[in-house]
Amino acid sequence: MRIAPAIALSDEARLRLEKLARGRSTPVRVAQRSHIVLLAGDGLQNKQIAEQMEVAPRWRGTPPFPAASLPNSIHRG
Repeated sequence: MRIAPAIALSDEARLRLEKLARGRSTPVRVAQRSHIVLLAGDGLQNKQIAEQMEVAPRWRGTPPFPAASLPNSIHRG
């Protein structure tokens, strides 16, 4: 099991991340990532974070389909 790198969050950083994670006008992806960083800052492992956030752990390997078949909106640039 991969262990998330230790993240030390200052009080200021934690408050900003909490605000982003809860913000109604924060884009969903930013809110989700903020919550993930907060959980890592609390010492949770990658698998625990994925389970709590109900997302799959980052998958590393050959994609089952060519990246060109993905919609442009989800390509990473």
